[in-house]
Parts: sequence; C-alpha cells; structure tokens
Amino acid sequence: MHKRLLIIATLMLISACAGNSKEDEQQLIAAEESYNEAITLINKARAYNLEVDDAESKLSQAGILIKEKKYADSIILSDAASKLAADAIRQYEDEQAQTKIKADKLAEQERQAAATKLRNASAQKHVVKAGDSLWGIAKSSSTLNYDPLLWPIIFADNQSVINDPDLISPEMTLIIIKTTDVNRLNKARSHAQRRGSWSLGSREDSDQNYLQQQ
Repeated sequence: MHKRLLIIATLMLISACAGNSKEDEQQLIAAEESYNEAITLINKARAYNLEVDDAESKLSQAGILIKEKKYADSIILSDAASKLAADAIRQYEDEQAQTKIKADKLAEQERQAAATKLRNASAQKHVVKAGDSLWGIAKSSSTLNYDPLLWPIIFADNQSVINDPDLISPEMTLIIIKTTDVNRLNKARSHAQRRGSWSLGSREDSDQNYLQQQ
C-alpha cells in the first residue's frame, strides 16, 4: 500500500503545483516537506514489517488536502502520520536493542561458565597439612610452574574458604587452577612482591584490593 501512496502523492503534488499562486508557494513547500518526511518514515516502518495503517491513512488525507491547497491542515496530518510511524520504529528498535543486550549477556555468561568448567576440570586439589602456606603450596605445584610468587592466584581462586591468606588450616581443601593469562600472572607476582606488612587473623587491605582486580 505504501508504494501506491508514493504514486498517488506524486500525482497530487503535480496537480497542486499546476494551479499554485506565488503567495501559496512557501506553504506548498512546507506541506511537501512534511508529506515527504512522513513517506520516508512509513517506508522505513514497512521495511521492518510494522503495521502503520493509521499513519498511511493520515498521509492519504494529507495528500488530498495538498491538492485542495489546504496546506496548513495537510501539514498537521503529515506530521501526525510521521509521529505514528516514528513511534512504531522507536519501539521496534528499542525492543531489538534490548533483545541484543540480553543475548550478549547470556552469551557472555555461557562463555564464562564454559571457561570455569574447563578450568575446574583440569584443577589440582590440595589438602592443607600442618605447616603449609600458600607460598609453599605454590612453590611445590606443577600447575603453577613451581613459582611461589603465584600464591595470590591460589588465594583468589579459593577466597570463599580463605579469609586470611597468611592463615590456612589443616584439612582445608584448595583448588589450584592453571592459568595462561599473562595479565593475571603479572598481577599475582606484583602483589606477592609488593604486598607490604601483614598480620595473622585478618585480610589486609592490599589483599582485598588485589581480589577486586580479579
């Protein structure tokens, strides 16, 4: 139907222009601009397969008013048609944007879940013994390449059971997950080297800051 409107519009505007006087020229131009803007929006809405019959009906009436040289009334109807089409387009595009946001969020959650599952599948378990420390566990772990400076990674991956990294208890089961993330490895080593003073029984501010960077 919108294609038929375009044809009708052209014929009407030609007829209107034929008998147009000088004083009406500005009003005719304004009416044509409003009319054409409405056509553009309606065509866009139709491309989205949106129902804009009310907008097309108003635009058809606006075309008749142009032919009758009732330019002010025509502009009112063309603008109303534009608003109806624009509102339909805006609602559609907003819904599409929200759908994309939800899809992207779900995809990211699935990616993270898959990555976590993969890491946990290859994780090493360590049951804490008397005299153990995170430093010593990292130093003896092939998963962490026997690097004691990577003990903060054990702390971060087990923070649900470790409150104070300087105080771990016998029989506590820790998971040691291999990582190839260079940024994470560098952050762990940097924290181990620059941690500062510490005391038993509480989580240091520097440890909390490190966790927040994970």
